[in-house]
Amino acid sequence: MADNQITKEFLESVLKCKIDKFTVNAGSSLGDGYTCTLFAVDLWRNGSEVAESVLIKTYPLVEARQGFLESMDLFVRELRVYDTLIPELLQFQVPLDVPVVKPPLAPFIAGQFIEAGQRTGKWTPVENCIVMPDLRKTGNFRLRDRFQGLDLDHFKLVMEAQATLHALSWVYKNKCLDEGALQDKFPFLAQKELPEMAAIFKNMANSNCENADKIVNDPKLSEGIEHLKTVAFDVCELYFGMKIGEPTVHTKDTVLRVKMPTVENEEPWLVLLHGDAWSNNMLFRYDEKTGKPVEVILVDLQITREGDPMSDIVYALYASTSQSLRQKHLTSMLHIYYDTFTEICKTFSVPPLPGWSWEELNRRFHRAKIFGAYMSVSLLPTILKNSEELLSMDQVSEGKKTTEDLIEVFAELSKNSKGNPILTQRLREVMEDFVSDGVL
Repeated sequence: MADNQITKEFLESVLKCKIDKFTVNAGSSLGDGYTCTLFAVDLWRNGSEVAESVLIKTYPLVEARQGFLESMDLFVRELRVYDTLIPELLQFQVPLDVPVVKPPLAPFIAGQFIEAGQRTGKWTPVENCIVMPDLRKTGNFRLRDRFQGLDLDHFKLVMEAQATLHALSWVYKNKCLDEGALQDKFPFLAQKELPEMAAIFKNMANSNCENADKIVNDPKLSEGIEHLKTVAFDVCELYFGMKIGEPTVHTKDTVLRVKMPTVENEEPWLVLLHGDAWSNNMLFRYDEKTGKPVEVILVDLQITREGDPMSDIVYALYASTSQSLRQKHLTSMLHIYYDTFTEICKTFSVPPLPGWSWEELNRRFHRAKIFGAYMSVSLLPTILKNSEELLSMDQVSEGKKTTEDLIEVFAELSKNSKGNPILTQRLREVMEDFVSDGVL
């Protein structure tokens, strides 16, 4: 942790004010983040006796990690969402005679990004930074234990938050872009084409599927996991928009093991996605008396993009909930999403998404489950790793020189040398769901 790079001069330059004093600590724990470095800073502005608590997200020290961020514009994308896109989503509402709908995202204080060609010999990684209030100290927010997952009270908030973000962006497109693409107005949302990394991503997808097969250790599920391995590239292109190999041979209807009928002249649903919707990218605020969650803020916007809203839902659902919760409450949770989206569109007098209906939402949700499958085998073995196996990203990426090297590191992170009953149960349950549904 390079806390010695957080200097008085740096803070004053970024925050545009005089700083009397400050303290620096690690902003996250092992297993809570994988791409950037996070600092928790308490600072006292000039003449103030009250500390201001902020989180400063910065470029990592290791060059390979920096290269990974730049290969897909991850860091600069997050900064531009905060300093450009979110203000637009708020500003367009000002002249309208409706209550302001706020995106359920973390407040933004300041940030900067220095392009590679403009970095001098004195440049340090922390100079690429995003500064936000530390809501854990200032707003009674905290992370949910990733091993516990999200229960019904937590997931209801997630459904409402996702629907709010998606619907607000859809309203903005209607009001300001004549339903045009967000990424035309905000080019930083566009996904890069990475054909040179096709072999590496294929190896990683294969490794993740093989690892998942070993973890669940169930012949009845192996065939489904093998299907996922064969269509992993197609799933990436269909739901991530990433072109990393040959053009997809599938549609969202045919990529499933049990193919769905194709709807003629179907119009895509395209909204602003959070993009990385697992529980560690959500901060919950709790009622001090009841202890129940009452608000959620979505954080970490590095893969925010324009895409299918169902991908956010299935990602969050299968990466962060139990099978019993899904079996008992899936319909009611989807209704929260449907009703929230519909109501926001009604408030702004904007028609919902093309072909919008409860039945159509369920149809598109079902076929998007394969993206939930892909994210489950990629993510769960990493986030549910035994605590004694956790290593810092600086440790595991030490000596790595290229983005390709680092992607291989991510693949290795998902491998568990010791058994973990929580991981085994969660992964087996989601695979059972997908196989029984005909997705895999």
